[in-house]
Amino acid sequence: MIKNKSNSADVRHTSAMFILRFALPLLIIIAALWALGMKSAIALATLGTVSLYGVLVLRGPLQNLAIALATAAIALAITECVAVVITPRIITTPPGLYVPDAELGYTLGKPGRYRSRRILIGTPGYDVNYTINAKAMRQVDAGHDGKGVIFLGDSFVFGLGLNDADTLPQIFARLTKQRFPVFNAGVPGWSPANVLAEIQSGRLDKMLSDSDFAVQFVAPWHAERMACNSGQTVYGPKYQAVDGGVQRLRNCPPETASIFSAFSIFNTLIAPHLRHLTNNDIANLVAVTRESVKLVKEKYHVPMIIYYLRDPGYLQRVSLSWTDDQIMAAFRSSGAQVLDYTLADGNNPRYRIGGDGHPSALANRIRAERLVNFMQAQGDAPLSNPSVKRLVGLPLSGEPK
Repeated sequence: MIKNKSNSADVRHTSAMFILRFALPLLIIIAALWALGMKSAIALATLGTVSLYGVLVLRGPLQNLAIALATAAIALAITECVAVVITPRIITTPPGLYVPDAELGYTLGKPGRYRSRRILIGTPGYDVNYTINAKAMRQVDAGHDGKGVIFLGDSFVFGLGLNDADTLPQIFARLTKQRFPVFNAGVPGWSPANVLAEIQSGRLDKMLSDSDFAVQFVAPWHAERMACNSGQTVYGPKYQAVDGGVQRLRNCPPETASIFSAFSIFNTLIAPHLRHLTNNDIANLVAVTRESVKLVKEKYHVPMIIYYLRDPGYLQRVSLSWTDDQIMAAFRSSGAQVLDYTLADGNNPRYRIGGDGHPSALANRIRAERLVNFMQAQGDAPLSNPSVKRLVGLPLSGEPK
């Protein structure tokens, strides 16, 4: 009886010492991590806290196990904090901005104004508003009469991290004096597979019928999304190149979004090495994009401009035999006009949103000017259409030196 009381007292003493020495400091650290939005680090720190308690109250093999768990959890928590610092994090994703979609994986939600913030540690983030219109598209203040231009693509077209006034479609509309409609059909995280599926679904019938031409943004790393190697492609459409076209397969499976993707350490250090692309994946990217060009031209009689971002470093890293020139040539052979999206000084920090990587307002301005110049330089139909001929924009100076 005396021994049991002694054991009970020892446990109480150990618990009190644990609270004073470890629990309170760790709770303060966890509170700080919560304030910074580091939920993944919180989970690891909590595991470390529980394991430390086990180190104090357990004995023998169980204590050794608790020591190992505590050491690993605390080390991972520290590493996770470092990974979060070097990896931009969206602290606030506007609720309702994205909604599930059986055909497309997900799409933009109800009309309204959505606030989006990206808060970084030691780097300026952003705090912007997205306006979604009744067409479930990013709002563009443009003309209402005649046929216009539709922009297709992902976050680079949508304008992630930018206010409505600074998106590529909106700047293009301003440069063309808002003389005709301009539609922003970009959705963050999408790929050419989503674009083709949306065209095939008929949801863009009205906008494409009301357009003189379409502009689609494409980058080689879209092949990664199309191969279901990205968490952004959960339930998204998947295609396979076949002779003379493409075949729709089942949507990307939900397991594409691993539970580990919630941890920055996984996304930064591990996930890139798990993404194995093949030459067939690039072939699928080319085939799907060509199919969109063909469909838009045959069904709506609308020419397509592929605004292509060169990324030779990416193609070399994934050890593929494709080159940017080969990809662009394949697009041209389908009847598309191809315009180089790449900037001469692509590493200039002024061209990217701080700590994010998406195009800045300045970069969009340069690319919108390039697009207008490109269309003005076309001497023959179909790009030399009444809308383009009516262009009376701001002075187009090209890229700054």
